[in-house]
Amino acid sequence: MDTLYFEQKLEAVDFSVIDEISALEPTAAFPIIEKGLTHPNEDVRELSVLALEKRPEDKAVELLMKSIVDKDMSVQIAALHAMAKRPSIKMVAGLKQALPQVDSDVRGEIVLLLGMCGDASQIEYLRVLLMKAEKEGERELSHDINLALARLGDVAAQKSLLINLNSEQVEDRRDALQDFEYINDPRLVAELKPLLNDTDVAMDIGKGPQHVYLRICDLAVMSVNKVLGHPFSFAERGRQFTKEERQGVALYIERNYGKNKEGT
Repeated sequence: MDTLYFEQKLEAVDFSVIDEISALEPTAAFPIIEKGLTHPNEDVRELSVLALEKRPEDKAVELLMKSIVDKDMSVQIAALHAMAKRPSIKMVAGLKQALPQVDSDVRGEIVLLLGMCGDASQIEYLRVLLMKAEKEGERELSHDINLALARLGDVAAQKSLLINLNSEQVEDRRDALQDFEYINDPRLVAELKPLLNDTDVAMDIGKGPQHVYLRICDLAVMSVNKVLGHPFSFAERGRQFTKEERQGVALYIERNYGKNKEGT
């Protein structure tokens, strides 16, 4: 198949081309993708980004970094999500350079990726960024910066976020569990132990007229399982867990993390 075949499939926004391009040698794949990234149609550029996501080479990250400042937000977000699947300290400089070139929603995504890159030397930079965002009243961006700080081990940020695990509002506790998963620090799992008995309904994941309710305790089991690397084979997402299953998770936490709560 020649280059024109792949270019035509990209222009037709045919998603099957992603796997086809991923099977090509780098010397054949990257010229096709790079041309797609400069196409006037944002759907073609986004599809090209998705094709990059499948490429393991460092050049893919270089091209994804350029797509962060694409003129279309959907392309920017697709690039950031692709990079989030392989975060690296090598990305930090490029992410910081892109930050002032995008709007607030995308800045939040960049900040979250900065936290995932694991470079603790960026804590001071993020603290300065947080002060600016708070001063300008950017609440969502401030929250994302706090998350990135917490992921990098900032104790104050961890406390400010996880305090909502004890909120009277079920929505706050649910959101705090989502934050916990992003922070991804096994040393903090003891904070979730009380929620394993919290049977307040957190969300309905049913479709149409069928209701499937998940409680805070169910979300807590899934969060613990994710952060600890999936030690509980029963803890698949999307179902309620029995009292015995939740007690087993609590016992596991007590035995392995009950006295190890540094950073809280």
